[in-house]
Amino acid sequence: MSHHLINNSKIFFMKKITILAIIAVFAIGISSCSKSYPTQLSGQEPSKQTVPIQPDVSVVSNWVNPGSFAVEADRFGIQLIKGSYAFTPATQISYDKNSHMELVYVRIPTNQRIPYQYKRLPSNINVVVNGLSSDMSIDYSLDPEGLKLYYQNTDYAFLSRAVDQTVTDNWVFRYIVFPKATYQATNVDWNDLRAVSVALNFTL
Repeated sequence: MSHHLINNSKIFFMKKITILAIIAVFAIGISSCSKSYPTQLSGQEPSKQTVPIQPDVSVVSNWVNPGSFAVEADRFGIQLIKGSYAFTPATQISYDKNSHMELVYVRIPTNQRIPYQYKRLPSNINVVVNGLSSDMSIDYSLDPEGLKLYYQNTDYAFLSRAVDQTVTDNWVFRYIVFPKATYQATNVDWNDLRAVSVALNFTL
């Protein structure tokens, strides 16, 4: 009888050990799974996306002519003519205006020994129409759409002739975009396009 009780005790004890072992293995499995697959509630910060830095751009355009003209008024109510040269997918440029320089020049025929006169914009340029001489102010802007040119003079009747391109028909323009670091490091007269072409290695 006592021998039978001892055997029953051993069997009960072994079953208890087996159950405890199974529970321990199951607990370890759950713990390892929870460590392998953290949830969004763990408090871990999401990775931050970095904004790509725009690369430096160096562009020297061909000589271009405004494709359209329109009569407008500036913020002071003074009438002016806006000429527009629209970019195409092939000529459109993207750059950081804070780290790049924009230069625009006009080439004007002279009918003299030196065939062309070059002016950096903005500039006042003397023009003659029907024997009348006057200074025309020209300014510009560059934006993703293209190059904008602003012709201004106090005499609107005189300006209206520019709409018909009787004055500016043969005027062409060139825009140059390059890093400000190059501008600051280059010792050249930026008003002199011939000197600029040598410094930046392009032909007139």
